[in-house]
Amino acid sequence: MEQHISLGFLGKTIVRMHGRLTVQWGRAQEHAVLAVLLAQAGRHIPIQTLVRQAWPEDRRPRNPAATLHTYANRVRSILQDSDTDARLDNTGGGYQLLVDRKSIDYFRLTESITSAHQAFREHDHERIRSLLEGALPLWRDIPLAEVHTEWAENWRNSVIFDEWIPANGLLIDAYIGLEKFDPALRRLNDLQREHGFITGLARRRLTLLHKLRRHNDATEYYFAARRQLLADGDDRGAEDLRRFQDSLAEADPLPSATGLTAPRREPNVPLLLRRLPRDITDFTGREAILASLDRLTGAHEGSPHPAVIALVGAAGVGKTATALRWTHRTSARHAWGTFFIDLHGDGTAPRVETTQVIDDLLDALGYEITSITGTAGRETKLRSLLAERRMLIVLDNAADSAHVRPLLTALADCVVVITSRRRLTALSVRHDVPNLTLGTLPPDDSAEFLARRIGARTTREPEAVAQLARIGAGLPLALTLIAERAANRAGTTLTTLVGQLRDSDLLLHIGDDGDSADASLSSAFSWVYRALPPAYARVFRLLGIHPGAEISVEALGAMAAAGHLETQRALDSLVSAHLVSQPADIDRYRVHDLLHRFAAVLVRDDHEFVPARNRMFSYYLHSADAAQRTASPHRQAPPMPPLEPGCVPHRFDDVSEALRWTLLERSNLVSMVRRAAEDGLHGYAWRLPHCLIDTLKRYGLYEDCVSTMTTAVSSAAADGNIHAEASSSNDLGEIHLITGAYDLADRYLGRALELSRRHGIAVGELSVTLNLARRHQYAGRLPEAVTLYREGLRLAESLGDRERHAKAAHRLGDALVELDLHHHALPHYQLALDLRRKANDVAGTVATHTALVDAYTKLGNLDAADAHQRPAHELLDQVGLTVATRLYTVMAELAHARRQDREALRHAQHALELAERANHVNGRARAYVALGSILADHGNREDARWVWRKAAGLYRDTGRDRKAEKIDGLLAEIDEPDPVVPPARSGQEDTVALPPPRRPIGPRTPRKSDQLRHGTPPTT
Repeated sequence: MEQHISLGFLGKTIVRMHGRLTVQWGRAQEHAVLAVLLAQAGRHIPIQTLVRQAWPEDRRPRNPAATLHTYANRVRSILQDSDTDARLDNTGGGYQLLVDRKSIDYFRLTESITSAHQAFREHDHERIRSLLEGALPLWRDIPLAEVHTEWAENWRNSVIFDEWIPANGLLIDAYIGLEKFDPALRRLNDLQREHGFITGLARRRLTLLHKLRRHNDATEYYFAARRQLLADGDDRGAEDLRRFQDSLAEADPLPSATGLTAPRREPNVPLLLRRLPRDITDFTGREAILASLDRLTGAHEGSPHPAVIALVGAAGVGKTATALRWTHRTSARHAWGTFFIDLHGDGTAPRVETTQVIDDLLDALGYEITSITGTAGRETKLRSLLAERRMLIVLDNAADSAHVRPLLTALADCVVVITSRRRLTALSVRHDVPNLTLGTLPPDDSAEFLARRIGARTTREPEAVAQLARIGAGLPLALTLIAERAANRAGTTLTTLVGQLRDSDLLLHIGDDGDSADASLSSAFSWVYRALPPAYARVFRLLGIHPGAEISVEALGAMAAAGHLETQRALDSLVSAHLVSQPADIDRYRVHDLLHRFAAVLVRDDHEFVPARNRMFSYYLHSADAAQRTASPHRQAPPMPPLEPGCVPHRFDDVSEALRWTLLERSNLVSMVRRAAEDGLHGYAWRLPHCLIDTLKRYGLYEDCVSTMTTAVSSAAADGNIHAEASSSNDLGEIHLITGAYDLADRYLGRALELSRRHGIAVGELSVTLNLARRHQYAGRLPEAVTLYREGLRLAESLGDRERHAKAAHRLGDALVELDLHHHALPHYQLALDLRRKANDVAGTVATHTALVDAYTKLGNLDAADAHQRPAHELLDQVGLTVATRLYTVMAELAHARRQDREALRHAQHALELAERANHVNGRARAYVALGSILADHGNREDARWVWRKAAGLYRDTGRDRKAEKIDGLLAEIDEPDPVVPPARSGQEDTVALPPPRRPIGPRTPRKSDQLRHGTPPTT
């Protein structure tokens, strides 16, 4: 029959090429894609469906359509080179394989099976034999052998149990009908070795044994099979089997005593032992873990080999459910059966020890354990019984490596899956046992988990489902309890439930309804917590004080007033117990949100709460202060309170380390500000933002600037510190000014000025004066801005305030440049540059060099501009995104002035990218203006118009109307019938009309001018 087959997937994916069937073609994923298409030949399969069916969850492409298009083209190429007329079409957002189904092994097999069933109805045993002996060899291996997805597994199981096994049973029946008992028994042995105990096969074995007059063997097998059915709880099946055995005995009575002979033992074909809890029907996710189990045991190849694997993870993360799902999913491949035992290593019940496990297994295998008295003898017997029975054994809930290590020798020939709340490091090191760690479910899987369990209500409140998923934090136990609570309160909206479950006490104790003492999250976590040594339990409790989920060893050591090594050991123990995890950074640890809440409940009444909390704030404040003094030594820092006893802050060797630490701890630092204010520790709440603001501004993190400095204003007022309130109000007003929130800027700058004048705070009045001048500048009131900047210069000089003196001089230069008074701006820029160099203000130095590049470029003195560009560029790696954006913009303008327009285009595009990353609206507008000038000078009027309009819109959005009006003038010129700009110009690069920019905002209909006309410029 094989000669009629051109394609197949009953085993590895085969294609007939050059007259023979081969698996030697293409790559593994191409095999998987073609196999899925063959299984559904003639059907239209949507792209997303095909990707889900052909790619394992952990390897699915980020761009499904593009990736599938690539693989489809490869498959088409293979089909074109093959001896087949198959064609792969791409229509209607999906793919369809057009092929004669009779040329595919599976469909040829099912056709023969259908004909065999018809022959069965006609009692034609010979025709059944002929059909199936010819067709069944097409089954080379498990179907879709190269497809490792949940869809493929379900498809395989369906075909195996609904088609393959019944077809073999039909052939066995035909052999029996033809009195060909030996081939019938051989096929039956093969089936039972591969698929284990199936009632229909058990009946056929009894029939064969009676036909072969092996009555003793039949009786022995019957009792063993009946015990199996009763152990599985199938009383009805056991009774049916009894009646079947009785009917066989009546039809074929035992021979007389004189005719009895010693029974001929059949080959050892043990019964399938299946001792498993039921599968979880609404199991969700974990495809990557399931695939790893397949790979490590060889189950994906159809014939598992002996192996030991540990599934480890936090309480409630779904270790047992995952082990059961995999066991049920692959049970057909474990021919000798499956056995599950709860070792109770979590302390919820008396621990099950090695001797009891051995006795339970011997008993389950039908061996009389009383015949062997010693543990060693029983272990040896168990190993001998399992030597030919490669069973799958699940040892659930092991306490640690020592709990299960004595069992490994006896179970050496089995597939063993161990679950534990602790990482089984000793097994990994000494026995090479892989530890697969189960993390939390991703948000989409969490939402699907809830939807499956809650039901149709979830479609009406999708946002509430997403919020419930976030509350459950990806922990299956929490999600189960949440879903159960929702299901039991059908009259309560899910939105209401969200509000209720924000209460930590309620969330941790749902499930405590009297039905079970350990059904809640709190109970599950408590068993693990109580098993910790006291010193490590203390460290876990202290995590509940920390507002962020991630913490460094150093910070936790400060809270605990403990050394680094002592803290590290405690954290390592907590990692092993899966109470904390370790992300990529070796010195940082993360606690799951629900465990974090649990720790917070534990610590709130602890006598250590207040001193540990105060050490925490002290550590972060003094570390942030040290970081700012290192990164911005020119900035005046607020006075620091004394360090708390036992607290050792971080120290920094250079600027890059200080910036890196601040960015790494940013989330914690922002949370500390809010937490300090909530706890009434206002001295920390207003000081900390002043230690962060320079770095936050450097990287365009204005939302954090606003939130922390708003807290600083209110906390300074609550603390009764007038100087701090004035300073915080000024800094907050400046941030609002930068972000274009001018009404808020006016409010806070006005408050800062009022406080400074009323209380004689000269430096405060100076700072506000400079910011009010900038406010006039942004509003286009340039003469007023110049007046205030000059006043600021005078005040700064009289106070000897070098930082603000430089700032006033620089900003005065900016205002004069806007008035087109470039020559007048130069001395002020030079003064600012000298002051900033002396103060070692790197960011300020680069900013002033950049301003001088701009001024000299506009004056046409390109050599002078270049003389300032070089030192600015050399310092670029030490400054923030905002300063870098401005520098690349003026570098683009300078290169454009030198007619080096490919370089100019590259700089302008890079400036746009930096402005996007910095969230700097005015920086984007300036970069757009520069880019538009380059495009306009090359006759690319359409795209120049587009970018200039973007720039004008951005300036108007931030109230910079005067700058927007200047761009309106450029647009008016370019829109004239006879444009003043030539269509192209030539320079030293022999440049040509350039393409439009890569547009970061808003889709637009493509047009021909979007394509490069004469070559491609360099990209950044």
